[in-house]
Amino acid sequence: MFFYKNCRCPVCNGVFSEDDDIVACPQCGAPHHRACWLSEGRCHHTDKHAEGFVWSREEATPPPPVEEEWDEEDDEEFDETVERDTPSTDDEARPPRHCRRCGFPNPSGADFCSRCGAPLTERPPQGAGYGEYAPHHVTPPNPYGGVDPNERLAGETAEDMAAFVRANTAYYLPRWHDMDKTGRAVSWNWGGFICGPAWFLFRKRYVWGAVLTVLEVLTHVLMMLSSGLVTPFWDAMESGNIQQAIEQMQTMPYQQMLLVLLPTVAWAVIHLLGGLFGTRIYMQSCARSIHKLRTQNPYGYKAFLPAQGGVSFIIAVIGIVVIWYLPEVIFLLL
Repeated sequence: MFFYKNCRCPVCNGVFSEDDDIVACPQCGAPHHRACWLSEGRCHHTDKHAEGFVWSREEATPPPPVEEEWDEEDDEEFDETVERDTPSTDDEARPPRHCRRCGFPNPSGADFCSRCGAPLTERPPQGAGYGEYAPHHVTPPNPYGGVDPNERLAGETAEDMAAFVRANTAYYLPRWHDMDKTGRAVSWNWGGFICGPAWFLFRKRYVWGAVLTVLEVLTHVLMMLSSGLVTPFWDAMESGNIQQAIEQMQTMPYQQMLLVLLPTVAWAVIHLLGGLFGTRIYMQSCARSIHKLRTQNPYGYKAFLPAQGGVSFIIAVIGIVVIWYLPEVIFLLL
């Protein structure tokens, strides 16, 4: 059974049907028409979220009949309209079309609501060009991810942050909004965890990317230098002599053990910190860049946001190549 059947959209007050494209608020659970959600750019009950508002299912009551004044002069036109619009036997057997905006039942063949004039079908009229209707009826994604464009994120508006980030803004802006309002510093980021320095370079956070790249290269070089200390252990493991491998580990001085473990632990810490704090570092770094641009050019800074922000595939690839091959070059030179 359709869960939102006979419930109303809080924006347009229209009754949901099984064919409606519905978006539910991830915080309070209130359902909206996707078009209504996109028109407001957020949940209709956002102002109540701080009070702990949670949507509850309440079935919509049929709208009260609308009493309209009748002029005697319209009698003749009414008779002609009734005669012309009287449905055939087939039309009477079809269920009425309920308006998605006001819930008014309309004849099955109607294209527009008789009460409020809203369209009753998503199919564009014959001959409509792509300038009026999106091809294939694809709803454009909300670049703000449901966040109010005027909402402040780390001191900057969501509109400016989206213009600066450009790529995947619907993913980052809601997380930044939650982190900024709750004060949380941790939000897991798979890009910062798996790719580490390359992810920061890809997002044009060059300072962070360069520092982490240097640390990553150093850890790889130390791993190569310390690999010779555990060669007897690995030879014993490959030969299947577990007892000899254990003896090799027990006889190894703790200084050598630290030299073996320290680079691996450092590498894991670099990637773990990128996964835990990468999202917040990215938010604060973007906000600082936008603030700097606005300080330099208060009235025309918005034109420079897309060029200064965005992503860079080339720099990310260069970073990956450096991390993979530079340690081997340094190891050979040593």
